[in-house]
Amino acid sequence: MPPSGISTAAFDDTLDKVVASIRAAMLRTKPEEYFPTVWMIYADRWDLQTLVGEGEVDVYDLLCEFGRSQRPGKGTLEAVFVSAAADDDGTCIFVSGSTPDGRLNGARLGFDAGDQIVVRPEDVRPLYCREGSIFIGRTFAGEFLRGFLE
Repeated sequence: MPPSGISTAAFDDTLDKVVASIRAAMLRTKPEEYFPTVWMIYADRWDLQTLVGEGEVDVYDLLCEFGRSQRPGKGTLEAVFVSAAADDDGTCIFVSGSTPDGRLNGARLGFDAGDQIVVRPEDVRPLYCREGSIFIGRTFAGEFLRGFLE
């Protein structure tokens, strides 16, 4: 059993649930109107927070600061997922997941934006922890945890 309490299989299964939730939300929302969302996974619940800022903000700094604000008395965080638009035109949302013990996963959701939002199954690319996916650089979820664990 991994030190954080959530198994790798459960961590990856939670990624699939987050992706399914985003796909359902995109039937009602334009991708360019999608705001960064933090999915905090505790043993007994999921807490979701949408981050809305004014003006130009560094999303990584915003997530780190938000992580700091979530520390006191919330319970034991098993995993966190952060979803945010990966480009300016809103045709891609990236989900990054991380556990306090350093495991990572994620997914890329590509959209055809037109009169209707279309997310084809082949446009969802999961990067599962159990498959040994490699992540380079900072991730949204990693920055949240950096603040949370400081």
